[in-house]
Amino acid sequence: KADGKVTTADLANMQLEHFNSIFARYPSLFPDADMEALRYKAVTAESYGIPTARLAEARAKVGSPAFCYRFDLAPEDGPFKGLCVHTSELPLVFGNVHLPTAASTGPVEPAAHRMSGIMQGLWVDFISGQNEMTAEGIAWPSYSVDSRKTMIFADQADVVSDPDAAERELWKAWQPVVSEA
Repeated sequence: KADGKVTTADLANMQLEHFNSIFARYPSLFPDADMEALRYKAVTAESYGIPTARLAEARAKVGSPAFCYRFDLAPEDGPFKGLCVHTSELPLVFGNVHLPTAASTGPVEPAAHRMSGIMQGLWVDFISGQNEMTAEGIAWPSYSVDSRKTMIFADQADVVSDPDAAERELWKAWQPVVSEA
């Protein structure tokens, strides 16, 4: 939505009033973004980014490994131009970048084929239970609360420490209510 308006239907984890109190701070956090980009970024954080970071933190605190990634290889045209939508990395993970449906939500040649090989290698290591996951010389370290190392899949694959630190700090104000049912 170009006006940046968020509705209850856009949210997965919180009430609109709580979201709006956090969303009101997004323009100062990302001053160069328009309202549509701010909406996309905040709703993505609410639905995926913040819950994922909190789950990784919880696992790391009890000594269970967690491996975080962010997929930033967006299509250059089409309905999702410039956006990485949920599951848009899957054609790369499964080596299906050549299918017509893959191009509608994800990146296309040549970056997609190159990144597909890297992602497949890392996923195979992960599924195989490898302690160290490496593909084409790129190592994917586990997440820790101290470093928050996250694999960023974009034009290149690169590990970044705490790539969304400012946004994560903003969301500390929201603590979900957990039921003990």
